[in-house]
Amino acid sequence: MKSLKCFFAFLVLAVATTTASAQDDWQSRKNRENAATSASSISRSGGRWDANAEAQRKAAARQQTFAFTHCDTGFCYDNLGGVWHRNGPDVLNGPNGRFCQRNGNAWNCN
Repeated sequence: MKSLKCFFAFLVLAVATTTASAQDDWQSRKNRENAATSASSISRSGGRWDANAEAQRKAAARQQTFAFTHCDTGFCYDNLGGVWHRNGPDVLNGPNGRFCQRNGNAWNCN
């Protein structure tokens, strides 16, 4: 029985040593470094590249042309899927902070 306990103790020690050394070899370290680099490069860190990309996305969203498809008592809807909230008969507040004012039969949107 004592020799069996010694065998299991040796086996546990061998597995623990092998597992620790296998996770600390060069390839494992490189895999962890690469994963950390990839994770940090695709996240928004608030740098100038993030600010430039966000500004470009906002400009592209503003350049999309839209047309109102229909209106009801509280909302108007456009062809891009935007929902505009009515603030009185002549003012609409829309997605992305835009607003429109009625000028005769046309809407002037900023």
